[in-house]
Amino acid sequence: MTVDLPGDIVELGVYRGATLMGWANFLEIRNMGDRQKQVFGFDNFSGFPALDPKDGPASAGVEKVVGGFDPGSFEEVLRDAIGIYDQDRFIPYKPRVVLIKGNIEESVPRFIEERPGLRISLLHFDCDLYRPTLVALEHFWERVVTGGVVLFDEYGLRPWEGESRAVDEFFAGKGVRIRRLDWAPNPGGYVIKA
Repeated sequence: MTVDLPGDIVELGVYRGATLMGWANFLEIRNMGDRQKQVFGFDNFSGFPALDPKDGPASAGVEKVVGGFDPGSFEEVLRDAIGIYDQDRFIPYKPRVVLIKGNIEESVPRFIEERPGLRISLLHFDCDLYRPTLVALEHFWERVVTGGVVLFDEYGLRPWEGESRAVDEFFAGKGVRIRRLDWAPNPGGYVIKA
């Protein structure tokens, strides 16, 4: 749906990088000659820094706790994998995947400030929680191109009500239709920007 659209892919909540590298491989197959299109991945690589009251109660069973989804030392493994991936591409001289380490609430505004011309064709939310979802929507939505896709991994999924609340609050009154795939539980919802 986004192959013919200008703009990069942005993923929020990389964890161990499986989906991030999936986006990169997708670009390498479908946009092989396009060296401008990149995949940006945001994560603090230390798990959830805090839970907001709007996230609902903590739940250790699904790692919905402070420090939950900490990938441990996997950041270094992921960076090595990206290096190998870059060496093995059709045109390896320009990095395709860029990791931005830090708290999303701080790193996203700084990232936007440093890239005034940024356009996004696909924006993937997998940060699970209220505050990072809301902050990233507030900063990235205007950069999503017409026809661009925004995916919400945990939208409508219990016990991740924080992401759903942030999405509902942000889009309230904007006339945006949130859809879901009828054949898969994730993403929980998606939007095509009109």
